[in-house]
Amino acid sequence: MRNTEQIKNDIVAMAGRDAEYRERLLASPREAVSEVVGADVPDGLDVAVHVESAEAYHLVIPPTHRLSSEQLEAASGGNHWFGTTW
Repeated sequence: MRNTEQIKNDIVAMAGRDAEYRERLLASPREAVSEVVGADVPDGLDVAVHVESAEAYHLVIPPTHRLSSEQLEAASGGNHWFGTTW
């Protein structure tokens, strides 16, 4: 099973080598991510894709809340993204 970082790396690599996939990722991120993951993106999970450039840098910071014990358990294994198992 791939972890979140591996999934992200696979998506970035696919977008780098396949121009059509890159366009789908920008136009319909949920569907494009599902292609790589092999499962539907769970309802309630927002997927945003941004293109970095010399004029725009995107920084992702962790949430301010602590994870519940259920979220910690989900994060310890399986295909998950931010505590959501797929």
